[in-house]
Amino acid sequence: MKKEDKKGIRGADGRFVKGKKIGRFKGARNVKTINRELALEEYRQQMLRMMKPIMVAQLQSAQGLCVVLRPKLVKNYKTKKLERSGELAQVKNPEEIIELLEATERGEKAEGEDYHIVWTRDPNVKAIKDIWEMVFGKPQESVKVEHRGRVLLLDDLNDDEEKPTKSKTGK
Repeated sequence: MKKEDKKGIRGADGRFVKGKKIGRFKGARNVKTINRELALEEYRQQMLRMMKPIMVAQLQSAQGLCVVLRPKLVKNYKTKKLERSGELAQVKNPEEIIELLEATERGEKAEGEDYHIVWTRDPNVKAIKDIWEMVFGKPQESVKVEHRGRVLLLDDLNDDEEKPTKSKTGK
């Protein structure tokens, strides 16, 4: 796609064609700049597609990671009852975890006896702060300023400049 110009014929990228005049017209962008902007836009689109998993990962980092363990129950064939063995088994069923926690709130089960919560990764305080600042905005920080001496206002400075000063010798 070529268009006529007063100085010659320009191509689609803004350059003059076939040696009529060398260089780009004012405001035309370099090919490297155009390629960089296209790559940046592609990266932005990919980040937008990955936004939800990234947010989930950030929330998980802020919450930390814990594992719920309970004593393994083994059937005693003599008494035909379930008894605790010395081993611990990880509770993977979400409904069972919720039931254990609710039973603790009701006072039916106690942490340490009926189950154990083991934190494998502590909550990330920086991730929590970043999420709060993203959602609620950065809090205003107040700065306490102390000074000693005299405070001069602009009017006082202007008055001082207008007054003639006397020298120490009295002349």
